[in-house]
Amino acid sequence: MTMNRTAKIITASLVVGVILIILLVVALTRNKGGSKTDGNIVPTRTSEPTQSATNDSVKVLSVSPIEDIKIAHLPVIHIIFEFDKKIDPNQFAYQISPEMQAEIEFKGNQVIFKPLEDVWPTATNITISILPQTRAVDGSSLDQPFQYTFTTSFPGGA
Repeated sequence: MTMNRTAKIITASLVVGVILIILLVVALTRNKGGSKTDGNIVPTRTSEPTQSATNDSVKVLSVSPIEDIKIAHLPVIHIIFEFDKKIDPNQFAYQISPEMQAEIEFKGNQVIFKPLEDVWPTATNITISILPQTRAVDGSSLDQPFQYTFTTSFPGGA
């Protein structure tokens, strides 16, 4: 009888574990539409992604996230800038306001910003500026600075 009871306990534990995983997946996927007031990041643009520039200049094609994000308990960490050309990591000029450090990853035509801490500081308006000194591997540069601003939520999701 002890073996039967142990089997029942193990089975019940597995069922509970599966249910918790399903609930987590549902919570992560159902909030993609989100409301415009909740979420970790509420981004706004202060520059247009497609800049009026000469053919031999670097252009920012997109920044993500591009819309309000609502992911309970899992804040958005990566801010991804996509360029029309591969950026030279040794010629990448940027500024973050308020001043803070970030990890920068170069992946193809993308430059990915990640906070050094686990998440961006809460309740903060953060602006990432890509400066005109930024150059692509072909030597071309931005015609003008590009700014992207996002707001992190207050603790508790407000």
